[in-house]
Order: sequence, then structure tokens, then C-alpha cells
Amino acid sequence: MKKLLANVAVADNITNRLSKGSSHLQQVVRDRNGGLSGAAYTAGADLFSKIDTLIQKYTAAVDDVRSDVQAYQTAEMMLNGEPAIDEMAVMRILDLKNSDLRELEEQLRANQQFLSSQVLVGAVLEAWLLPYNQELSRQIEQVKEAIRHEEERLKRLHQFVSQVSSLFTDSVDAFNLAFKGISVFNQTRVDSAGYAYYPTGSDMKWLSELEENEFGSYSVTRPKNMSDADFADYVEKVNKQAKTLENEHWGKAGVASYLKYLDENVANFDNPLVEVDTAYKRLHMVGSDVFTFVIENAYPYDAKNPTFSKEQCAKETLDMVYAVLGAKIDSNNFLQLDNVMNGKYQFPIEKQDVAQYFEFTDSFAKLIQNKYPEDKKLDDVKDHQMRYWLDKPIVDYINNKLPVGEGETKASAYLKWLDEMEIVPGNPAAGYHNRTLNKKKEPHPKNEKITANHIEIIFTHDCNNTVSMWNHLKKDDTGLRYDTNPERYTDDYQNIANTDSANYADPKIENGKFVNSGEQHDSLDVDFPTNCEPKLREEAKSEYKKTPAYKTDLEKIRGGK
Repeated sequence: MKKLLANVAVADNITNRLSKGSSHLQQVVRDRNGGLSGAAYTAGADLFSKIDTLIQKYTAAVDDVRSDVQAYQTAEMMLNGEPAIDEMAVMRILDLKNSDLRELEEQLRANQQFLSSQVLVGAVLEAWLLPYNQELSRQIEQVKEAIRHEEERLKRLHQFVSQVSSLFTDSVDAFNLAFKGISVFNQTRVDSAGYAYYPTGSDMKWLSELEENEFGSYSVTRPKNMSDADFADYVEKVNKQAKTLENEHWGKAGVASYLKYLDENVANFDNPLVEVDTAYKRLHMVGSDVFTFVIENAYPYDAKNPTFSKEQCAKETLDMVYAVLGAKIDSNNFLQLDNVMNGKYQFPIEKQDVAQYFEFTDSFAKLIQNKYPEDKKLDDVKDHQMRYWLDKPIVDYINNKLPVGEGETKASAYLKWLDEMEIVPGNPAAGYHNRTLNKKKEPHPKNEKITANHIEIIFTHDCNNTVSMWNHLKKDDTGLRYDTNPERYTDDYQNIANTDSANYADPKIENGKFVNSGEQHDSLDVDFPTNCEPKLREEAKSEYKKTPAYKTDLEKIRGGK
């Protein structure tokens, strides 16, 4: 490991020089005054971008080796300083010790049976047998302790192997791909016009494989006052979780963010082995404190050292969340969250979890704001339709779990609950949620609208029921997706047209009172392209077009029944 770290240091020096050289070369090529132009520019820029990709991945592979060395040294601690444990030798010792144990226990059992079966046992014989049995018992305990010791050594070895067996493999793959690239570039000829001619028979498949190569080594921090044995179990548990999270599309950044949460929180608990299970479970609850922490820290924007723009960080995070939740657009242009529907991830249903969920919606809205800065209009189907899903847990909570006291309505109870959470409610214009058929003098339903941060809930005029498409959508034959065929819901079109949908803009609050829906409300929440809506909503809105002016009176709602 020491030699490997020394090699890493040398590699760092080389890759740093290569990276600087590549950056300088590309800057010269792009320079408006003395750089290349036309076909030569295009050819040179393409060649150098390929070389730059190789250098970046080679650098990442070197960093991954350093991380793997740290992981190896951490895992090595579980060997308790033993320079080597020979599994076959340990197994032979265990076979011998278990054989000795069986013989000793059989002898003790025979002696005890003899003593208990004799009516009269001579004093001399009894005086001899009793101490002999005590000696046998002592030897049995010694052998059992020796067996436990060897079994513990074997357990440490297996845990160590499980931790280190996958180390270095991904970086080796990257090095092998990089070496293929080096071989290709070393044989590449560039003519005076700047065109590159790659060696005959070579292809650039290695480049796409190199670009897709991911590194998956993570360092686990040792919790305070944790024994070696417990730490071995802890590392094993965390690594299994990390591997599963990789498969669930959190990616390296998401897993690293989860490990950061463990380092800052779980590692300081009295019983981290229990708390790490709790953290992992809560990560699978959308909007929990763990879930929110991980998405906030996976691709954080660093204004002082901006590797990525704020917009790019937001896009990477949103793409990660969509992949984790299994976001797919179905044949009716409806956003399905497959991993929520199949139970892999759950929405909150209990009061304290729902309260935390509001913090998640704040974070998610901030991501949308960063992705669409400076009045840039929202134009992505997933981004737009997540507004419906964001409201769903709150609609479900109000429908099924919200306590409603005597003399209260669901709407008044919801306002009371928001007060407890210290969230300022708002009552912006509700015309879009009171759609009617396009007929003259037709009365509108007077649905009430209550906003809370980014969550928007619509109530019937008597305030006893929510108005939401989630109250009408049915699952399809698989039970794992919603049936979004518009023809199934023709009788529910008015409520679907008037449904809730979360707002991404930050509401304007002054002196503890709601003023309006915020500066970005039009660009993010109102003026979206028609192709962003599901067919079901489009059909419902095409029939229920009229949007009469209406505004909710919050004080009247607070009065209850």
C-alpha cells in the first residue's frame, strides 16, 4: 500500500502536467487572434477533446486508486494487526478443536452418567471422579474459547475480503481503456491541414466505454468509541447499502452524499449499527430528512470554486432524483414514478414525516429555480409534472390522517396544522381551479385554494373535501402504474381540470403575511408549453375552459363549520 501511494503521488504529478498542457493546447486552438479556424480548427478541437477526456478519466482513476488504498487500510484494521490469516490453517485448527471438544464432552457425559447410575459409589472413586470432571469442564471451556477465537479470526478475514475484493477493479478497467487510447493516439498521424488519421483497424469504442466508466469506492468513517468487531460489521453494512444505492441510480455523487450524512449524523450516535439501518430506511422515504440531505449535497454548487454552473448542478441533481424514483413518461404523456408505485420508495404518511416533507419541496423548488434562471421558462415534461406528485402526499394526508376536531372542517384543520408548523398560508387567485363548461351564466363551483410554501391544496366550497386528480386516478391492470387513459375519466373531468399542482416560485411573504405567488410564478408555474401536460389534463381543460375570477377568504375558512 505504501508503494502504491508513492506511485499515486507520481501519477498525480504527471496527470496535473498533462491536464495543464491539454488545457493550454485547447486554449491556443480556440484563441481568436492566433488560433486555428475552419476545418483545421474542427479537426484539432475534436482530437484534443478526445485526448482531454482520456486525461480526465485517467486522473479520476488515479484518484480512485487513492480512495481504494484508504478503503483497504480501513478494512485492514479489522484484522487486529495480524500480518496474515491463513484460511485453510484456521479451518484445520477448527476441525481439530471441534474434535477435541466432542471427545471431552463425551467423556464428561460418561462420567456423570456413571456417577448418577450407581447406587453406592465408593468414597475413593467419587473423590477421584469429581475433581476429574471439574478438570474436564475446565478443558472444555478452554477449547470453546479457542474455537471462538479462531471463528472470530475467520469472521474478520471474511469481512476483510468482502471489503477489499472489489477494490481497484474499476480503476484497473479505466487504466486499461486509457492505455488503449494512448496506443491509438501514439499511432495517430496528423497532416498539415490538421486532420487526424487514426491507425488502420482501430475504432473509438474505447472512448465511449471510458466516458461511461464509473468509480465506486467509498471511504467509511469510523464512529467514535466503536470496537473493531462492531466497526467491521458497520463497514460491511454500509458497503452493502452503498452498492444497493448504486444499483438504485443514486450514482457516485448520491452515495457519497449519503455517506456524508452518516459521517455527520449516524457516526456520533451511541448505537451506529442500529442508526445506520434507520438512516437507510429513511432515505427510501421521499422528503425525509435523510432524503433531502442527500439530494442537497450530491451536486452542491460552490460559488468560490465552481466546477459546474448552478444550472448544471441543479440538472444533475434532478436527473438523479428522477432516476431514483423511476420517473417515466407513459403513452398518454403522464409522468409515472415506477419506484414509488412498486414500493421501493414511499411518500410520508405520518404527521412528523409530512412536516419534514415541506422542507424537501422547498429544496426541490430551488433546484427547478436554479435550472431555469432569469425568467427562463420551464419546458421539461418531468419538471412540470412533478408539481402534481409533490402535492400528492399532502392530499393523501389531509384525506386520511389529518385530525379534524368537532366544529372544524378539513380546510380549517389544515390551516391550524400549518400554524403549528409556522408556515404562512396564502390564498392567491383560484380561477384556474374553478373551471366550468364554456357556457354563459353557468355557476362555478367556488373551490377554495390554500397555498403553503410550494404546496397548493384545493378544497370544495364547504371545505370538507379536497379537489385533486389523485382522488380519481385508478391503477391499471398491473397495479404498478396509474391508468391515464382520458376516456376512463370523462365523468371526473371537472375535478381533474381543477386539480392542485405545486408551485415552484417562492411566495412573497412580508411581515408574516402572504403577498403573492412570487416573481418566478409565471415563468415556472403558469406559462409552460402545452406539450408538458398529460393528455388527461389536456382533455379535461379543453372541456372545462371557463376560469371565473375567485379568491379564497382564509379568515372565513378558519371559522370552521
